[in-house]
Amino acid sequence: MIQAQLQTQTRADEAFDCLQTAIVKGDLAPGEKIGEVELCSRFNLTRGPLREALGRLESRGLLVRRPHAGVKVVSVSAAELLELYRIREVMEGLAARQAAERMPDEEIHDLLATLDSHEKMIEE
Repeated sequence: MIQAQLQTQTRADEAFDCLQTAIVKGDLAPGEKIGEVELCSRFNLTRGPLREALGRLESRGLLVRRPHAGVKVVSVSAAELLELYRIREVMEGLAARQAAERMPDEEIHDLLATLDSHEKMIEE
């Protein structure tokens, strides 16, 4: 029963995760051209899963595909980056508020006990 609930990760999922991490960490730099042959070799993939992963990354705005120019990592301007951080700030605040509103009383009690413990340690 438990195994039926587990989802297996496909090669395309693995490629997506690896490429997304490489982009976020800067291993694939903004503006860098993405070569399919090199990436297939680098991540030990066939072109099918790689192309699926590239399509997903493109739909998330991390890559841009240009006719006759290939696929490149998106370059984000300072203004765009600032806007993204503003959106993220609002979204994370909303998520935190909703999580707090739905938190069970037992967890609230545990958090308050932890806070009290930390305050006592600071005072000492």
